[in-house]
Amino acid sequence: MAKKAKRNTRTKIVTKTRRVFVNAKRKGRAIRRAAGERLNATDIILAVGGAGVGSIGGSLILAKMPEAVPDLAKNGILAALGGFAAYKGLKKKNKLLLGLGMGAAAAAATNIIGNVISGSSTVNGAYSNLNLASPYGTLAAPYSGLNGAVSNLNLAAPLAAPIDGEEC
Repeated sequence: MAKKAKRNTRTKIVTKTRRVFVNAKRKGRAIRRAAGERLNATDIILAVGGAGVGSIGGSLILAKMPEAVPDLAKNGILAALGGFAAYKGLKKKNKLLLGLGMGAAAAAATNIIGNVISGSSTVNGAYSNLNLASPYGTLAAPYSGLNGAVSNLNLAAPLAAPIDGEEC
């Protein structure tokens, strides 16, 4: 009778556990390496300046696009281009290009949100008839006559004269 082959289950478990451990260490190294990147004042200035130039440039690009293209499509195109530029700047570690892309994408996103909110007739219709100042306008009416009464009061006079039977 042939002997049954013994399965080595321990080796498979150790191998899988080891693989998980190695992958976790690799991810941890990548996170620590990314967190260790230094950001100096020049990089911050370049990123912020690039974002400003990108937002202004994005607005100028939107103005130069043909009128036949809908506003939502124009802003979508600019947002995609800005996102692509930001991605390239991130990959090349170029803070100026990263800022340009982020600024252009932010300008496009602002326009998209503004167009969606102002273009929606249900939002404008629901809130356009509200007069939020009217409840507060009625609050002043009951108290309007007190100004004259309060100004005629002399609150120091009772304290100046002695009360009956007391000495100062």
